Amino acid sequence: MKIRYSIPVIFLCIALFLASCDKKDITPSFIEITEAQLADLIDVSNYNQLHETNYDVDELAAIRSSLFRDVWVYVGNDSRGVYKLPCKIPILASDSCTVTIAPAIRLNGLSTVLPAYPYVNNFSKRYFLEKDKNTVIPVDDIVFTYINRVTFAVLETFEAGTIFSRLDADTGATFQTVELGEEKVGYIALDAENTFFDLVSDGLRLPGYGSSVILEIDYKCDADFAVSLLLNNSSGYQTHDALINVKKTDEWKKVYVNLTQSISRNYVGSDGYATNVKIYLSAGVNYDDNGQAIPTNFYMDNIKVLYIE
Repeated sequence: MKIRYSIPVIFLCIALFLASCDKKDITPSFIEITEAQLADLIDVSNYNQLHETNYDVDELAAIRSSLFRDVWVYVGNDSRGVYKLPCKIPILASDSCTVTIAPAIRLNGLSTVLPAYPYVNNFSKRYFLEKDKNTVIPVDDIVFTYINRVTFAVLETFEAGTIFSRLDADTGATFQTVELGEEKVGYIALDAENTFFDLVSDGLRLPGYGSSVILEIDYKCDADFAVSLLLNNSSGYQTHDALINVKKTDEWKKVYVNLTQSISRNYVGSDGYATNVKIYLSAGVNYDDNGQAIPTNFYMDNIKVLYIE
């Protein structure tokens, strides 16, 4: 008897369940950003007033310099993930929605490590989303601003010399200042007479204990160059901490180098800061198949070290 009545009961339950289900419309809306990169979208028009600083025009241009190729996207309070630009993002939402864009950086040049850039306020604006239609967010809409407590430990514009000097005062090439268009940039020429450079910055005071510290460099170069730190370890001896190799490129690019772990795993004082930390840049000349040195050029600009005070 139990078997006889169980089958009709099961069918009845299924019928009631199907009757109670409403068909939901899952047609997405789309948010689209058509630009392949977001360049120089940080607003510095009121930077000096807001941050109580007195940076000049060239320094403000360096502060503004940015190149974001990826973004984190939020709709309302929900994260929709990180996307490489240009992008078209399906959204299960419609009508008036708050869209937030956070710039992402390829930390240490890695396309697989994409944290949000920690030093700016995100862009947010309400947009009307329609199902099955694209809402294009114009690049003219997007503006980022620096957070209040951002600090520039290095702001190298090459407008008036450089903070970098030879590691060994008597050997290696060094930065020259040259004009490219309307801007001055740092330039290093390697050849048969000058086959390498080893350059270090002035000593810096930078926060440790996991505080975010990032080095930024705009660059164009004929050969790879290495980025390292020279700093004191827990025994008080200077140590060379290799960070990354930056790949050669025939177009201007920007690299974001993570200094956080290197600083924090070495000596940090009781005040939470490491002292006499030096940025170390190095590279060698290119050679042809016959072992002859080939003129090898390096251009760099807008070298910055940032942290949050």
